[in-house]
Amino acid sequence: MTSTLLLRLANRSRGLLAALLALSEDHGASELGECLADSALDAGTRWLAIECLGAHPAALTPMLRYLEGGTLDSFNAGQLIAAIGSHANLQALPVLRRLADDHRLDLYLRLCAVRALGMVADAAAVAVLMPIGTDASAPLVLRAAAIAALPGALDPTVRRTLRDLLRQERQQTELVAAAVSSLGRAADREALPLLLRYAQSERSDEAIAAIEALVAIGDATVVPVLVHVSQSAVVAAAVRLRAVQALLQLAGDEYLPLLQSYLDSRQPALREQAYAVLAAHDPGDLRLRTPLADLQAPLALRLQAMTVLATERPHDPVALAILEAADEPLQLRLLAATALAFSRDTRMQQHLLAIVVDATAPPLLARRCFEALADGEDAATRFVLYQIAMANDELAERRFWASECVLNLRLRDVAAPSSLYQSTGVGHAHTHICDRRRTAYRAVARLSVERCGLRGVDRTGWV
Repeated sequence: MTSTLLLRLANRSRGLLAALLALSEDHGASELGECLADSALDAGTRWLAIECLGAHPAALTPMLRYLEGGTLDSFNAGQLIAAIGSHANLQALPVLRRLADDHRLDLYLRLCAVRALGMVADAAAVAVLMPIGTDASAPLVLRAAAIAALPGALDPTVRRTLRDLLRQERQQTELVAAAVSSLGRAADREALPLLLRYAQSERSDEAIAAIEALVAIGDATVVPVLVHVSQSAVVAAAVRLRAVQALLQLAGDEYLPLLQSYLDSRQPALREQAYAVLAAHDPGDLRLRTPLADLQAPLALRLQAMTVLATERPHDPVALAILEAADEPLQLRLLAATALAFSRDTRMQQHLLAIVVDATAPPLLARRCFEALADGEDAATRFVLYQIAMANDELAERRFWASECVLNLRLRDVAAPSSLYQSTGVGHAHTHICDRRRTAYRAVARLSVERCGLRGVDRTGWV
């Protein structure tokens, strides 16, 4: 594949690009590396190239080289720094240290470098982060980010420094929240008295961070204090709810009744948080369906309930009922289509097909149904998608979406070599796979030119 072809595909379809990269010998690392160096690349496409490179082992060196070139805009430089950090490789440490310590650099990029150093999770990274976190002249947000980025494994000296920071009077909330979080991840039991004190702070951010740190340490002796916080009339409702969640995490269902008043709250935000707590504690709890049947419930709460339903009970008939209800909010119907896709049930696919062939269906819903069908295995569904892609009487955008589905399915088929290796010798299998890849590339080229508008691409030059 050429980088020019990748750019054309990136502008047309993220899914098609990802499918083609899956066929490449190195998952597109070499082609995407060329794309990064292309000065004609627009910011959005460069972002996509960085995203596709991600944590690919072969991508770290070219990404570091390109970052040091200094020609990136902040938008893409931040994305590139995050991608480099995801490798958690000490090779990136010198570059990340230079960026984090550069006082002339944009604060946003310094923050990105600090977070990437945290991903490296090594003592050498801690040696860079701690001086930033304790530097009183550094921007507060950068100090807090450096402390929050500290890995879980901290030596006694670093933990003692963080405890000393918490003992200081009138410390900034951002630093307190970052320090208690880091001590929690480090499971520092010597910090328990400090964490219990901050769990009862009148500052909500400090209290919530301290409660989360107590949960991370996992010491059940703190339960009485959490019960007190959950019942305190002078504590903010969000803090009380977080204390209830902590009780569920540390002591179990015994404290589940404390959650009910929040599930029934008239404050939409608090009610939404309570249902999120319930979903995290017991995804199978039938009360999670309640907002879906309540037409007066806030849309955000119903969307949250549908999201849980999609992952935990995709076969639930309520998803199908909402998908087919024209009077339901479009956002909810879109999530219902996603839920049916998760079910992997061919009967559910028929309902998705009914939407895509309905010319009166909202375009966004039709698109989501096409995307859901692209994950299926049913031969009859594939045939219908192919008919839509090739039919001249279909709406242009639906032909395009169907074409994407057909191409992605075809590419997914040829990108999976496991059965070939089981039935043939390795050398013969490799030759056969390459032949199938060439066939797939030509099929992509032909259908893309005919239906997707990718003009000017050599129909036989895809390999």
